[in-house]
Amino acid sequence: MRRRLTRTKRETQLLEIGAKLAENIGLQDVNHRKIAVAASVCTATIFSYFASVDVLREQLAREIEESPGRYPMANLEVTLMIARGLLKTSP
Repeated sequence: MRRRLTRTKRETQLLEIGAKLAENIGLQDVNHRKIAVAASVCTATIFSYFASVDVLREQLAREIEESPGRYPMANLEVTLMIARGLLKTSP
């Protein structure tokens, strides 16, 4: 029987999936639906963790910044977006 993930572990899993998507398609093209498809969950599940696409992308940017070696192309995109004022990340 499959074990249900804790909320924290599920959120981490969704952020990792989103970061991998950002690595492949770019952060600006990542949204709730694309993560839901990649994670095999319904879109409402993603919204329960990330209320808006802005919140989703900010948290993805933080995940990418914290693991630059894991997502090198996405990290470059995030760095450029922050430098251009297109993305804000809070500590």
